[in-house]
Amino acid sequence: MRDGEVKIVIGVRSAVFAPFRNLGLIVVDEEQESSYKQFEGVRYNARDVALARAQLEKIKVVLGSATPSMEAYHAAMTGKFKYLELTERVSDRKMPDVEIIDMTKEPKDTFSFSSKLIESIKANASKKLQSLVMLNRRGYSPFFMCPDCGYTYKCPACSISLIYHKDTNTLNCHYCGSHLLPKDLCPECSGSGIKCLGTGTQRIEEELIDLIPGLAFQRMDRDTTTKKLSHHRMVKDMEDKKIDVLLGTQMVAKGHDFPDVALSAVVSADITMNMPDFRSAERAFQLFTQLAGRAGRGDVAGKAYIQTYEPEHYVFDYVRMHDYKGFFQNEIEMRKELSYPPFGKLIRVIFYFRTKDAAKRITKIISRRIERITPPSPPLGKGGIVILGPAPAPVEKIRNLWRWHIILKGKNSKSLRQAASIVLDRIKDIKELKTDIDVDPINLM
Repeated sequence: MRDGEVKIVIGVRSAVFAPFRNLGLIVVDEEQESSYKQFEGVRYNARDVALARAQLEKIKVVLGSATPSMEAYHAAMTGKFKYLELTERVSDRKMPDVEIIDMTKEPKDTFSFSSKLIESIKANASKKLQSLVMLNRRGYSPFFMCPDCGYTYKCPACSISLIYHKDTNTLNCHYCGSHLLPKDLCPECSGSGIKCLGTGTQRIEEELIDLIPGLAFQRMDRDTTTKKLSHHRMVKDMEDKKIDVLLGTQMVAKGHDFPDVALSAVVSADITMNMPDFRSAERAFQLFTQLAGRAGRGDVAGKAYIQTYEPEHYVFDYVRMHDYKGFFQNEIEMRKELSYPPFGKLIRVIFYFRTKDAAKRITKIISRRIERITPPSPPLGKGGIVILGPAPAPVEKIRNLWRWHIILKGKNSKSLRQAASIVLDRIKDIKELKTDIDVDPINLM
């Protein structure tokens, strides 16, 4: 690369640091993807690094996406970026018809699949066409619970329920990687009626095999793609039409181009929409639109189903109409009112403690030390800063460390960085405290 022998580099987020001497263009495909964010060590967003590098080297950057981040689209609409729009699909193909299925109207014994979705998958297969089915939760069941006393198996190192994986008969933590063997009797009351509640990709695979026997199913999630070339083989089998239904997590919605996929479906949209994060609606719109867009990429028109218990949620109106601009206008007004990005900047400071008592005791000290940095709720004017917290993180404990956080919010980047520096300076002498700084966080969990 340094000698100029390599002209093009294709890679993941670290490719943005490729040592070209005469770089001319950076293309960030699917710029809205959270995978561009580095969470370990030095936290950075490769998209933002690409923009900074382009500015330093006076070159162009192309940010590509069918569902841009709110920040990027707002920058384009306000003239900071040049806006180029593709108004039609390749070969002028029609966008898939999107239908929202109200699961509250399904029979009470319905578990994961509506009758309409099952019949559509059957009809699709009878025409030698393929289907994509997404549930954004891996494992078999998210809760392993005793109905007699309410006991739920939880990870001893994290404040999170263990996920039951039926293929290994283990209870796994998706945060720290630990696992336990389930017991026949409840550890709390010795009851024998422990149940699996909720569903994951393993369970919907089992259901589909039972409901539609004879079809070729393949599950694509982190558990089935860990072996070398396993993901490649699944894609090849789809291309060779050895698979009738590809089901899995959001992996099935990302970047695939299967011309014989005429049906795509979201089994439970509510999982994505109900995350405690101001970006949850944006992520839901992006993910559902991406999955719908996998259908109808060949000669047959596509159809997409989205199952939900909240059919009146505003996100669905825009997904159904393939109306990104309408969604943006609706969402941007709420962001503006609350001074969230792109109208404000965020810095998240995460505190780690070895015990819950230490967390409560030390965060009281932190509160007293930072309360004089800014008035309780100042207006977010030119230099105004709001400090939210300290409060427990939504996932309060991971790997035996208790996690609290504060969020600094402001419109002026310089003032925000100064406030963050003051916060860190005022707590630097607390010996029991470990901190992480996340500028422009994309995840508040």
